[in-house]
Amino acid sequence: MALVAGAVLPLVTNGVASATVAKCGNGTCIKVIGKGLHVSDVMVSVQHGHVRSGYYFAKVRYGGGNIEWNWTDWQNGAPVIYMKGLSSRNYPDGAMMCAGVEKTQEPLDYPDEICIKIHK
Repeated sequence: MALVAGAVLPLVTNGVASATVAKCGNGTCIKVIGKGLHVSDVMVSVQHGHVRSGYYFAKVRYGGGNIEWNWTDWQNGAPVIYMKGLSSRNYPDGAMMCAGVEKTQEPLDYPDEICIKIHK
């Protein structure tokens, strides 16, 4: 079963165990679905009760300063964005996945981003 720091909700589909982890804060939510270190889907959304327009992003911190970014076009309060560029792949144990909504597409550490850790 995929274990990601945060609340883990085990799901069983067709007899194959997987895990869904969702974490919200600062007006943004990130949801990761996977099994083992394989992530099948990454979704970014606005937290219930918030309306946020901007560039939705998800990024992966691999350690050693290596960061991979995935940005959307400008969104006017989109409910859920699938981050296809970070989905359907394996990640190393300990990788950090973060998400947020910002007014620019600058590769910075934003104070309001929300993060989860992928681990065995």
